[in-house]
Amino acid sequence: MFNQYLENTKVNYIILDSFYPALNRQELTKLKNLVKINIKNLKYPLINKSTGYKIVINSKSIGKILYPAPYFNPFIKDYIFNLNVSLKIEELYFNSIYIGSLKEMKNNNANNVYHHFVAPLKIKNKAYKVFITIYNNALYSLSIEFYKNTIKKDIEVKELVNDIELYNYQIKNYELININTMRNKNIIKEDRPIYIG
Repeated sequence: MFNQYLENTKVNYIILDSFYPALNRQELTKLKNLVKINIKNLKYPLINKSTGYKIVINSKSIGKILYPAPYFNPFIKDYIFNLNVSLKIEELYFNSIYIGSLKEMKNNNANNVYHHFVAPLKIKNKAYKVFITIYNNALYSLSIEFYKNTIKKDIEVKELVNDIELYNYQIKNYELININTMRNKNIIKEDRPIYIG
């Protein structure tokens, strides 16, 4: 898999206008129901613009979004952010950039691969990177990481993918992803200057 976008392509930030803080159990239940309704009303398959890769969000995907671990505190900041982010999953996946794939460790089946994408998101002039993981053509997980304060409406691909760390279970360590490693793996191309004369 590779990106049609080039490294200098500008990608618009997805804007999350309405943020639901879910400060109590009743508000949390309301937010979770909103997530379920939103996911059920999506038109499938979801398509990534840069790669053309198609995915679905199945019952396992929904389960991972709503219950990311057997035991967890539902009022922690990351969980509430991830629920809010999932309300924009269609736009985020559409605009995301493919950053690499890692084989599953449990099985030797070559088809069982985790594909990783990153998308730009903005909440009240704060920029975030949203990491989307796909497994067997279905959404596996998503997570959000603060990037910087910004008033820009877009970001270049090479900036979006800069200094990303993916945990690689084969080497039992983090693998650094940036525009150079993506070029070396032939999953993105650099812009070529146009010479006139």
